[in-house]
Amino acid sequence: MVPDFDKLKLDIFNFGDSPIYKGDKVNFRVKNKDQLIHRFLRESPEYKTETHVSLRQVVTHTRTNIWNKLSDMDRFSDIREPVWNVVTNEEDITKALDILTEEDVEIHTYPEELEEFLHYFPPDFNPYLFPLEPNGKDPLEDYSWKHGVSKNTGKPYPGNRVSKEEAIKRLGEGYNIGIAGTDTDKLSIMDKDDLAAVGASKKTLATKSRKQIGKHHFYFSDDPIINGKISTAHSAKQNIPTGISGEIRSVWQYVVACGSFVHCTPEEVLLIPEEDRQFAGHYRLFVRSEVANITYDEFPEVYKKQVEQTRHIENGKEKQWVESHKKEKHVYNGNGSAMWELSLCDVTGLRNDPGVNFPIPAEFGHGSDTGKNCCISNGLLTCWRHQAKHNGLTTLAVMAGVANCEDGIRHGSHHTGIDFQDPEVQFRMWEYAFIHGLLPKGDKIPSKALRYYAESKGISGGTTA
Repeated sequence: MVPDFDKLKLDIFNFGDSPIYKGDKVNFRVKNKDQLIHRFLRESPEYKTETHVSLRQVVTHTRTNIWNKLSDMDRFSDIREPVWNVVTNEEDITKALDILTEEDVEIHTYPEELEEFLHYFPPDFNPYLFPLEPNGKDPLEDYSWKHGVSKNTGKPYPGNRVSKEEAIKRLGEGYNIGIAGTDTDKLSIMDKDDLAAVGASKKTLATKSRKQIGKHHFYFSDDPIINGKISTAHSAKQNIPTGISGEIRSVWQYVVACGSFVHCTPEEVLLIPEEDRQFAGHYRLFVRSEVANITYDEFPEVYKKQVEQTRHIENGKEKQWVESHKKEKHVYNGNGSAMWELSLCDVTGLRNDPGVNFPIPAEFGHGSDTGKNCCISNGLLTCWRHQAKHNGLTTLAVMAGVANCEDGIRHGSHHTGIDFQDPEVQFRMWEYAFIHGLLPKGDKIPSKALRYYAESKGISGGTTA
C-alpha cells in the first residue's frame, strides 16, 4: 500500500463524487469500477504503484458505504431528509472511510491451494471458473459471470469464464474464484451449511468454507440435467435449496472455490472451533480425494426430503392455479381489504433496479451477512439462493412470519408454497400490514381473518363468510 492510505481513500471518494460520474441527472452511480479506477490512475499518477485489486476494494467500500447513500439523497431529497450531505456530514463521511484499513485490502488468497484442488479433477474436465470480488463472495460487478442474451439489444454476451491457469493467476493477484456446475457438465456441488442436519455423505473431494463450519463436496453425476423447476425425475444434477441446511448447486449455481479468502468478523471467529481459528476466512482443502460419482438415491435425506416436499406442493398447487389464477383475484374495489393489492414496493420500500444484486433484506431470514443474493425487476424480488420470486403478498407473508423465503413463487412455476386461503395466514398478514401502516385508514379485515381472530378469542356467532 501507499504510505498515506487515508489520503488514498479520501482522494478516491472525491474523485468518484465528481459530477462527471453521475449516472444520470438525478441519480449518482459509479456503474463500472474498472473504468473509474483506470481514469483515477490517469489523473493521479502518484498511485500507479497501487495494485488494481486493492483500489477495487477501496472503490467497493466507498460506493457501498457512501456513494450509494449519496445516490439515495439525490433520488429522494424531495420527500425525505438527506442521508448524506458532503458539506454538513463531513464527520460521518470520514468515519465511513476510516472503517476500511490497510489490513482489510491486503491479499490473503492461496493460489497454490487452488492449483492442488484442481489437480483432483480429471485432466479432461474443465470446471466453470470465474473471478469474484477481492475479499468477497460476489462475481465482479462489471461483468456477467455466465453467458446470456441482452434484454436491451438482443445480442448474446459471453460469460466471464477463465481457464484453470488464469484462475490461479487471478487468485494470486487477490481476486477470489467461483466454481459452478452448469447445464453442459456433470458437476454437482453439495453445499452443507448445517452439518448435523445434513449428516454424512459419500466420500469425495471436499473443502471447508470461511467459517470452518460449512463444507462443499464436489461430485460428478450421470443423472439427467434438470434446468428449471424440480422435476419428477430423481436427479442429482439439479438445484435443491433447503433453506438453512444447505443446497445442491448443479445448474448455473456456484460456490467460492478453494484458496479464496473472505474476512470473518470477531464474532464469527469466536464461533470457529479453536483448532481451526488459524484458518478463519480461508476456503481450504478438507478432503483430498478424486471426485466421486453420485446418484440422487445416494444424497443425504435432507435434500431428497426437500425435493419430495417441493414436488408435492407443486403437484397440488398446479391444479389449483389452473382453476383459480386464470382470472385476476383479490382486486381491491374499496369494499374489501387493500392488503390484496400491496406491491413489493408498498411492503418493503424497494424499487425496481434490474441487473443490480444486493444482500436480501434481513426479514427474509437467510442468516447471512455476505453475498448479493437477490435483485428486483418487474416488481418482483428474486432470491437466487432459494430460486424463488416474491411479490408484495409473498413478501408480506414472510415478514409476518407465516412463510419462509423458499415458499415464494418457485422458479419455473406459477404458484407459491403459501396457502393464502388459510384464515390464520390471512390474519397474520393483515395484522402485520395494519401494525406497520401499510393499509389505508379504515381498511376492512378479510372475513376469514376476522373469523380466525374471533375463534382464537373464544368469540363465536359474530362473523360471516
